[in-house]
Amino acid sequence: MASVLQTVIDRLAASVPADEPWYTPGDLLKAGYPPFLVARMRAEMDRKLAETVRMPESKWADVSSPALRSARDTFVEAMCAERRVPAMFLRAVLKTGLEESIRQIVNPRNAVAEVIFGSATELDAQTLAEQAGQLTLNVPLAQALVRHMDRRKILVMSKSDAIRLITSVDEILTRSFTADNWTQALSPLFELTPAGADPAWIAAFFRNRGMATEAETFDAVTSVITAAELSDILSKPRVEEYLFEEFEMEPEQAPEPEPAPIPAVKPGRPKAAADNVALNDLYASELARAFGTRLSAMMQDIRTEVTAVVFRGDDVAFDISMAEIARFTSYAEAGRYIKRNILDRYRVDLYSDEAALFLDRIQSYFLENN
Repeated sequence: MASVLQTVIDRLAASVPADEPWYTPGDLLKAGYPPFLVARMRAEMDRKLAETVRMPESKWADVSSPALRSARDTFVEAMCAERRVPAMFLRAVLKTGLEESIRQIVNPRNAVAEVIFGSATELDAQTLAEQAGQLTLNVPLAQALVRHMDRRKILVMSKSDAIRLITSVDEILTRSFTADNWTQALSPLFELTPAGADPAWIAAFFRNRGMATEAETFDAVTSVITAAELSDILSKPRVEEYLFEEFEMEPEQAPEPEPAPIPAVKPGRPKAAADNVALNDLYASELARAFGTRLSAMMQDIRTEVTAVVFRGDDVAFDISMAEIARFTSYAEAGRYIKRNILDRYRVDLYSDEAALFLDRIQSYFLENN
């Protein structure tokens, strides 16, 4: 549905003052362009600028010297500070910015790494952090890479490893999304297309996450979709039935079976509290005996900070959770337990360093044991 993209280009191109010879990023923001779109257009302007400033060849000087290259870089930076798009090229730059923005919204798991790495197959920690800092879409996924390298003291990361980590983080963040959550995730798309988005874009958004049924639902749509319509479609029983196919049960027979609860020490007489602690310790020890202690061992160096922030200081809950998680055979299987019994129960800030460290260590455990 190319006409949707063309409609957006026409609307935004018409929103800037007519008869101007050029437009700065500030002019575009004043005209109502979304900041993330202006950021992508600014990057395209900078690329065009860099192409126009080439180091000349000369037999009279060593143009490859560090001093000359540094001078060139300083000159390019100064030019970028004065960046603007000529009116005659506005539509071309706008089209490139829109296509890149839509790609980042629709396929963040690959697009984040593509933007950060570009043509490079690997990046050092400093360069990756600098590149990640330039993103205006999918910022939590980009920062997850930075925190991962910092916490694990990783000096260099490959693009393939980055995509793998981004995918894992995105799976955790979206595992229990509702129709409203998915609609919110696509809000930048509707900011670009308030009159309705191309259903092919939305289908691609779900297909890239392996959600085939949702993708097929939007493949069948022949008209543009508004945010309200998206939420309504995702709330239909046909989509809900898909969510339960994995468990081979009818929607009315779920939620899925409740995992073993984490006992809590209840206030009361000292002896009652002590009895509860003893029972909790016994429960944790029995689980550990049955399912091993390797995960707990892998957590020892981060146990203090994780327990304090993720488990609100509850050491027993930490032990029980580690034993419960060790019962699963994969990170994907453990995810639902982690979401319900830890992240939601303790209202964990998913963007905190401790949460990122905790989830990263659990992922490492399953990677090493599969």
